[in-house]
Amino acid sequence: MPKVTRIQIPELEATPDVNYRKWTLKEKTVLALYYGIKETSAIAKHLKRPTHQISNVARGLGLKFGISQKERDRILHELEEGRL
Repeated sequence: MPKVTRIQIPELEATPDVNYRKWTLKEKTVLALYYGIKETSAIAKHLKRPTHQISNVARGLGLKFGISQKERDRILHELEEGRL
């Protein structure tokens, strides 16, 4: 097996590290209330998140376009209970 050599790239070392923000219950609730009803870009702007994150997290919560209100309410309830 070849030996891995550690390298440093000065241009990358000089840039800031990724600052990942965890999703809050409030942000997930906003998604559950508005995803599939309002434009994804509008939700992203309100939450100050990229649109791809909005779509990815919504999918992880079980949200999709055309979801029934009953299913949306179930997801909201699971968020409130801390199961999502």
